[in-house]
Amino acid sequence: MRAFRALPTLLLSTVFACSPRPNEPRTAGATPESCEQQRQELIALLEHLPERAVAGAVHVELPKATLGGNVGTGAVLEVDARAAWLDGEPLVGESHAARAVRLEGSLAEALDEHAGHARAPQSSTEPGHRPTLYIAGAAGLDVQTLRTYLRAVPETVALRLLFDAPTLPVSSDTERGGRDLATRLLGERDPSKRREIARKGYETFAECSNVHEAVRAADSVAEDDRWPLLRTRLLEATRVCSCESLDSGSLKHLVAAEQRAGAMAFGSLPLSFLRDERCGASMPLRSLQKLLTQVEAFDAEFAGDWQHDALAFDRVVTDERLLGYFCDALPGETLAALQRARASVYWRTVAGMPCEAWQFEPLAPGTPMGTWRRRASSSSPPLSLHYWQGSEEIRVYGPQLQNSKPTDEKPWECNQNLKMTGVDASGITLEAGRWYFTESACNAANASEGLVPGCVGRLVAGNTSAPEAAPSEAKSP
Repeated sequence: MRAFRALPTLLLSTVFACSPRPNEPRTAGATPESCEQQRQELIALLEHLPERAVAGAVHVELPKATLGGNVGTGAVLEVDARAAWLDGEPLVGESHAARAVRLEGSLAEALDEHAGHARAPQSSTEPGHRPTLYIAGAAGLDVQTLRTYLRAVPETVALRLLFDAPTLPVSSDTERGGRDLATRLLGERDPSKRREIARKGYETFAECSNVHEAVRAADSVAEDDRWPLLRTRLLEATRVCSCESLDSGSLKHLVAAEQRAGAMAFGSLPLSFLRDERCGASMPLRSLQKLLTQVEAFDAEFAGDWQHDALAFDRVVTDERLLGYFCDALPGETLAALQRARASVYWRTVAGMPCEAWQFEPLAPGTPMGTWRRRASSSSPPLSLHYWQGSEEIRVYGPQLQNSKPTDEKPWECNQNLKMTGVDASGITLEAGRWYFTESACNAANASEGLVPGCVGRLVAGNTSAPEAAPSEAKSP
């Protein structure tokens, strides 16, 4: 087990440090304009770094990536092939499903505990102040297993994936001293020695008395309070210090290392997109390490050399873009994945009435046929239908008779093919009618939108006397 205090991975741009001589850039050939630009980028970085960082114990070997992405305040869920922890405390259970139930019961308290320390970065683009759950998944953990836990997390909670991020290369020779000192600070676990290393760095890279006063003030408080105070005082100092008195490129490395509080570098990226059922259908067995490697390729394709913009990562790698890039399953693929997971879909059987949950029970693992049962929680009487799915259509027939199987050929009371035409985050659209992934989405939709026409619709609504409005026979796909 290795202790850590997670932190943002620094995104650096090409920099030119500034000269200690008055009104003259520190590096030969640099202009006053570029010197001031670097000071502004240092200020922007200080604004972007969270005031607090997550803290906990990592029991798993995290995936690795050379990506950026801030880590702020939030609870940490750790998951490997055989266990799970929430903020370092084990989630007891014999299976992933059982541990996910424990997570659902414990998460609210954990999030409330972190809420007092939360502070959204000033440059955050996310609306509101959503609580965040950081996911520390083992590198070899597959998406399908992780989604078992994500289903237990409310939609109002933002998800971010933690990963190990190697130290980034320096952008110029003048920055090397700052990077080397920051590396020493990251590897030092003794708080008093870290302060000494940092103090020497500020003396070397800043000739502005306001910066030195900020460091002295931060050194006078307890370790847990040092970074929040230092960040505030450095923001005040860098806004009044001239660029000529600051080696802004080296200071970027130093302040990022300060926020890391002696831990190795960690980064994070948005993971809320993985809740979408299309992701479960598109990449169920993909490991987190492979997913991160593919995110790196995505980032390179859409952002180019991201090191040229300190804040570019959070603008490029978003949940919306990742969803569109990785989770492109068709409607039939998505429904088939739900069947394999023995999941439920929700649909409205009678206009104006609450939606019902119907659970898939495959005939055998991996087969495209099975029985579709109205869940017992529904107020309607028990009812089961058989199904047999093709690519983008599904044959629904029944009702199930005593001991009948989906492979039986009988003169079924209802035998109808339903064609799927679309899929989005909330459900699957049919030529007429719609199935939803969650009860809340179904009940919030238009009262008639989820109704399925034909004999299937009449059968689940309890009306079997009306004449057929759809073909009475349908062939197996």
